[in-house]
Amino acid sequence: MIQIIIGISTVIATVFIQSITVILVLRYLFSVVSEGRVGGGFFKDAMLLSSLMVIIFCGHLVQIGLWAEVFRACGEFENFSSAFYHSMVNFSSLGYGDIVMSEKWRLLGSLEAVNGILMFGISTAVFYAIIRRIFTKRIMKMINSDTNDAKKSENLKSFFSDGGRN
Repeated sequence: MIQIIIGISTVIATVFIQSITVILVLRYLFSVVSEGRVGGGFFKDAMLLSSLMVIIFCGHLVQIGLWAEVFRACGEFENFSSAFYHSMVNFSSLGYGDIVMSEKWRLLGSLEAVNGILMFGISTAVFYAIIRRIFTKRIMKMINSDTNDAKKSENLKSFFSDGGRN
């Protein structure tokens, strides 16, 4: 029973960390948008997306580190590096199996794997929404700027208005 309580408490903590990460990503995005730096060019957009990915990645590393500390507190690992490695394998659902926790605490590994899948899913959804928004802004800019080539502009409008089914 204690394993479930510790596991669920850790999941709740990682959800909080994920929420903070998403808020940081959105605040950074809002500042960039308010300064007009979105859709301004290939390299500006690439730098923005890279920055956002780094923030998201760091959020996941903090969550993995939290699980590693939980494993150490439960007496499963003597050093942080082994606990962190094991935690990263669990969180990412990689599941090497080269390090196995004791029977008493192995349920935590499964809970961490489920937790990692959910957190990666949230990160993917947020990142997808941002990419879609940047892409849409870029396409609208192209459509509106191609006044010299009415056919090209019409093709872009047609493709993106019907979801690319044409």
